[in-house]
Amino acid sequence: MVELDQWRHGTVVSIRRRENLPEEQPLQQAADHDYYVHFQRMNRRHDRWIKWEDLKLCDSSENSSESNGASVPASLSLPVDDEYSDDSDHEGMGNEELESWEKATRVKRIQKIFFHKYIFDAWYWAPFPEEYQDLDILYFCEFCLKFFEPLSDLGKRTYLRYWLSKILDVLKTLNVKDQISIQRLSEVTYIKEDDIVMTLTEYNILVYYKGNHHIALPPWKIKKLCKPPSENHLKIHPEFLHWVPLKLPAAEMIPS
Repeated sequence: MVELDQWRHGTVVSIRRRENLPEEQPLQQAADHDYYVHFQRMNRRHDRWIKWEDLKLCDSSENSSESNGASVPASLSLPVDDEYSDDSDHEGMGNEELESWEKATRVKRIQKIFFHKYIFDAWYWAPFPEEYQDLDILYFCEFCLKFFEPLSDLGKRTYLRYWLSKILDVLKTLNVKDQISIQRLSEVTYIKEDDIVMTLTEYNILVYYKGNHHIALPPWKIKKLCKPPSENHLKIHPEFLHWVPLKLPAAEMIPS
């Protein structure tokens, strides 16, 4: 139980529909929302979304003029910095620019960053394109550093269907008694081993028998899974492809 003197005063900056609340459920009570809180006398990088049960309304007359009537447990906050000001974030801005900047960056729209195998807490609002806002996790490619949102269910189904077609192209060339490993399938198709296992499992092709995984693919199942290509599907003949690297003038290669 958190004692009263352990709560930290804060200001509710914004509210949103509670995370994981069913879409069909109407917003009828305070607990149906999440609350974006700025902690008094703390840098804005510590601002965060707080559930209703972790808030305690208080009389603003009991606190400093900065408080708008909300407190949060100290256990949910971070230690107070020696520097409370965000002035260093907007040096050189005029009053209008500062006002616009404060309004745009009031709420942190991306909560976490996924890079390689690590997940980091995002500290500040960042000017990402609108379609990448309001994500719990923003993913970054560790090779090109491009950011992207998680794969949707529809996107996953599209990938699975494509991977299945490439895997079946290989399996159809094998005889009944031929053996092939997941590693070999990966080498031939250029699909990651984990994705091959996921695809085979999704379509009930990979079975576990007597301590080992086996591919179970009778002729009737091959026929069922190998749907004919649609009219819009174009098949490429590799021998007719000619690739020439793009060469830019030296002036365009020098960053401005």
